[in-house]
Amino acid sequence: TAQLSNSPFLYAATAWQNGGDLDVTLSLKSTKELGLNPSGTAAFNAVFQALEHNSSIADAIITPTTQYGFLQLYNQMLPDQGIGTFESLESATEKIADLTAQTPDAGTRIAGSSAWLQEVNQTIKRNDGDTLGSTDKVFGLVGGYEKMGAAGGALGVSVAYLNIADEGTAEPVNAHTISNIAEVGAYYRRAWGGLRFSEIGRASCRERV
Repeated sequence: TAQLSNSPFLYAATAWQNGGDLDVTLSLKSTKELGLNPSGTAAFNAVFQALEHNSSIADAIITPTTQYGFLQLYNQMLPDQGIGTFESLESATEKIADLTAQTPDAGTRIAGSSAWLQEVNQTIKRNDGDTLGSTDKVFGLVGGYEKMGAAGGALGVSVAYLNIADEGTAEPVNAHTISNIAEVGAYYRRAWGGLRFSEIGRASCRERV
């Protein structure tokens, strides 16, 4: 019993007495027994077959005797889907849209040209679920130049730079993905009393390392 408790978590171990012998059988656990999420389950067959061609990684996967130790290694072999990066980009884009919808002169509606500059700084955390979670830190600057009429309408252009650092829950210490995004846009804003309307069109260039 003591020896079976230290068997690889990847396998279910059973033992019985066969005459004067003690027989032990190891059987591969199902993905449910291993505690894999849907993303890990979909990749399991491919990952397990690949272990046959790399003894070093196979030995590392077999070594853990607990679910936590196994998942810490197994999850590192899952593909980086970049969901956190895209969610962070979406959140930053919404922030930029909110900024272009605001008047630089705090609603006084003074006709003429004006320039504005704003910092974007936020952290987005995703818990493990169907896919692995992540922590994303977004930092950037967005600015614009616009011309506003006395009636409250404004036409302008915007320029933004965003830096997104994505670190997955299964990534080793200090391992992360950095995305640098440059974006230019044109926008139009209009106000009728308490009603506001704004529209922005953007083009972006992204570098991921």
